[in-house]
Amino acid sequence: MAKISVTSIYLNRAEGLTKELEERTVHSLNEADEVLRRWARTAPKTGGYHKIDFQILWADGETYTGRYDLKYEDTTKSNLIGSQVQHYLAFHAGIFCPQHLSREQYEAYLERFGGEEKKAEAMKFLHDYEM
Repeated sequence: MAKISVTSIYLNRAEGLTKELEERTVHSLNEADEVLRRWARTAPKTGGYHKIDFQILWADGETYTGRYDLKYEDTTKSNLIGSQVQHYLAFHAGIFCPQHLSREQYEAYLERFGGEEKKAEAMKFLHDYEM
């Protein structure tokens, strides 16, 4: 089964020099990468970041809203927003335990914030939607 495709991605550069602040709507993850890589050229080179607000819209009307921390080194990366969403969902699906948590702490967190139902939703989203 084909994954549900992205129809648009709204990007809002919320931090940077005044002349750099702008909004863009693109129609694919590749286009979002092009914009973000261009914006990253003026992000802090000393370890800071600029906030990018975004919203992804899929063909079935599903949306995902988030924030991306744009760094200078993003000038050479790809699938910036898609991989961030995948990482978030993998965490909530119970398939990615961060190093700073023990397995017990991670499982307790997942149980406290949605349990098996939230894990199943995150897994379904990973499986069904283009990222």
